[in-house]
This record gives sequence, structure tokens and C-alpha cells, in this order.
Amino acid sequence: MRYFTRLRNFWFPDTASLAWFFLCLPALYFWQTFIHEGAHAITALFATGDFPKFFPFPHVDADAGFRNGVAFTGGAGFIATPQFVALALILTFTLVAILVRVRSSELRFALRTWYFAACVDLMYNSAKGLWGGSGPFADWGKLTAEIGKPGIIVLSWVIWLVILSHFIWFYYSPWADDEPAPAGFMGFRWVSLTSGILSLLAIIFALAVSDDRLDKSHPVYIVALVVQILAVIGYAVYFGLSFRRQ
Repeated sequence: MRYFTRLRNFWFPDTASLAWFFLCLPALYFWQTFIHEGAHAITALFATGDFPKFFPFPHVDADAGFRNGVAFTGGAGFIATPQFVALALILTFTLVAILVRVRSSELRFALRTWYFAACVDLMYNSAKGLWGGSGPFADWGKLTAEIGKPGIIVLSWVIWLVILSHFIWFYYSPWADDEPAPAGFMGFRWVSLTSGILSLLAIIFALAVSDDRLDKSHPVYIVALVVQILAVIGYAVYFGLSFRRQ
């Protein structure tokens, strides 16, 4: 039971942090998609000298189907850059969680949720590589064409073992202790501000970036846009109310 108590303390030391984990998901989804597609764009910039258009917003492509986002790189640059960026983030957060006793509830929450987003991003993009079955439109599928199925299977399993090692190393993290003191639901002011800024950026990207290959009439795009608009309103209301708490 001590194992599960420490696991709970690491992720959700109180009900407020659990509630805010779900509340910040719209902003977190955009942020990790922005990092993923931005990594593609920067890689293409180094390869071609031109910064490509990118769209870190969910939509449906006529050929590739549902996509969390897209960077119009024309295949320039190393296709798996976002996956290795996510892996670097995971390793960095792992070291921080093991070695650094973070006192701030909000900072610890922010680091945990970003770590979670990087893990989900990497697992989502490499899952089919565990048996060499990634599709031709996926980053991992394109990497398979370069290194072969045996190579992608080994690489995918190594990555997943790194991620799943969390269930061992978390036990020795100081974050699994009972500190810091619970912040309470209204103690996430700066998380709400950051989330609001990110969701606002998601709306700006959704409206400002246009291309013949982007279908903005599809329900997937419309629902995602509405969710981000509602999220911005909610974050703004919470941020204002957090001052009344004082």
C-alpha cells in the first residue's frame, strides 16, 4: 500500500491537483502539439533555410485522416525530431523529479503535467512501432522506411521502457512525500494564467493559419475551437476570482 500512496502523492497529492489536471488539458494539448509541430518546422528550417507553415491544431486530412497538427515541411529534415525532443524532455523531467525537491505546488504541478504530455506524445507516436506497424503517414512509419522494421521495433521498446521506468523511479523521488502543503482549488492562479495564454494562442493559430489542405469546416476542427474558447473564458474567470480569495 505504501507504493500506491507514494504514487498518489507524486501525481495528485490532493483533490485540487486532480481537478486542475483535467481543467488544464485543453491548454496542455495545444502546448505539446505546438512543441511537436514546431520541432518539425525548426528541423525543416535548418535543412532548407526556410521556416515552413505549421498548424498545431486538430483537424482531419483528406489523405491522412485525423491529425493532431501538421507542419508543411515537404519532407525536409529528420522526420522523428519531435519524438527525440519528447524523449529529451522526459529524461530531463525524470532527473529533476529525482534530484530536486520542488517546494512550489504550482511549479511541481506544471512540471508533472508537462512530463505527462511528453510521455503521451511519445507513446502515441511510437506505439505501433512496438511491432513495426506504423502507417506511412506517421513520423514513426517514415522513420521505419529509413531504419527498417527491426530497428524501429528495438527503438520503440527502448523508448517505452524508459517511459515505464517511471513506475520504479518515482518511488525514490522527494515528490512522492506529502509535501508541499495542499494549495486548495483556488491556489492555482498562475496555472490558470499560463493555461489561458496557451489556449488563447491555440485560438490564434486556429484562426490565423490557412491552407487549402486544412478543412476548417470539419466538426473535429470546430469542436476543438469551441473547447479552446470555453477554456479561455473559464481560465480568465478563475484568474479573476483567485484575487477575491485574498
